[in-house]
Amino acid sequence: SSAHRSRGRTIQYSGNRILAALPPDEFRRLAPHLTDTPLKFKQSISKPGEPITQVCFPDSGVCSVMSVMRNGASAEVATIGNEGVTGVTLFFGDAREPSESMIQVPGAGRMLPADVFQQELSRNAALHQLVARYAHALMVQVMQSAACNALHPIEKRACKWLLMTHDRVFMRHLARRIIEL
Repeated sequence: SSAHRSRGRTIQYSGNRILAALPPDEFRRLAPHLTDTPLKFKQSISKPGEPITQVCFPDSGVCSVMSVMRNGASAEVATIGNEGVTGVTLFFGDAREPSESMIQVPGAGRMLPADVFQQELSRNAALHQLVARYAHALMVQVMQSAACNALHPIEKRACKWLLMTHDRVFMRHLARRIIEL
């Protein structure tokens, strides 16, 4: 990580927007606990019903949040990129994951033990406020996706996914690369 100055204060740089928005003192408390991690295609971040032991702040790449049915069928209900963090249910007081999170687009991220995340949230400082705003945005994304999946043809849903993914992975030729696949 590197730091830069903005409006007279030092800002800690991170590819993850939540970490980048933290005041320096809060970032310094978290920094020793953050582990840089490559995010590999189809890597599992969490499984439904399991305790959340760590959260992931993606710097790049995209994590799919999957709702898994009893029969094993699943559907993507949200995506998490550099704007967010996995394990948001911890923010709401639930220590078990209701969904499966897996890496859909490889990249890099930072893992943080769940207990450290919860401890920092309990301070009710900047991280708490940032995760609250992110949790709201994630809920809006889930609602929009539900409506889109019910009302739009597959071509429009694919376009939405491509645009959201492009915004998160900063690849100029993402659409062409996916079409090539």
